[in-house]
Amino acid sequence: MSSTRLPGKALRPISGKPVLARVIERCAQARLAGPVVVATSEGTEDAPLVELARSVDALAFAGSLDDVAARAVACARWLGSADFVRISGDSPFIDPDLIDQAIEIHLRRKPDITTNTRPRTCPPGLSVEVVRTEALGRAVEGDATTEEREHVTAWFYRPGQDVRVESFSPKKPYAVGAHLTVDTERDLARAERIAAGLPPPLALASSHLAAELSLEA
Repeated sequence: MSSTRLPGKALRPISGKPVLARVIERCAQARLAGPVVVATSEGTEDAPLVELARSVDALAFAGSLDDVAARAVACARWLGSADFVRISGDSPFIDPDLIDQAIEIHLRRKPDITTNTRPRTCPPGLSVEVVRTEALGRAVEGDATTEEREHVTAWFYRPGQDVRVESFSPKKPYAVGAHLTVDTERDLARAERIAAGLPPPLALASSHLAAELSLEA
């Protein structure tokens, strides 16, 4: 809720529903994933996000505001999860097919992190990372910098790290240059245009997303 570029963005509406609700409903379509959990901060300003999560049958976990990596580890341990999928809360068009693809690769290859961000093979807003809890725990309990803790998984990509990174590309193409995160008012307006062009229900519109992105690139 304390975003500086778009304050309160998690609750800003896209086609009648808050950004975070859009993220949750799309994540819930992933066949191979477990429960959807909103990992937010313990700050009073983020209490509405806990309420929103529970109102749409998602779980909620509150942890550190600034050490987001520690929050993620604590959340995963609270769930008893050896691995977890990290999806940013400002990605209302996240594709559940990508989530399933990443999970399948992660379970088969068993790396420390499975990612489509290094190198980036999908537009911003379609980023998926499957993380081994124990590996991120080593970072949190070790030498992760303040910046790496803020960006959750940056520690894995530091040169010289003794970790296994598995990169993957999507099975279906997305338009190069598309931008699907919601960080600014302009992003929010773009998201509203994309949502207006997708068939209802929006939560199930993944099969149409690649074609719609070609118009927004």
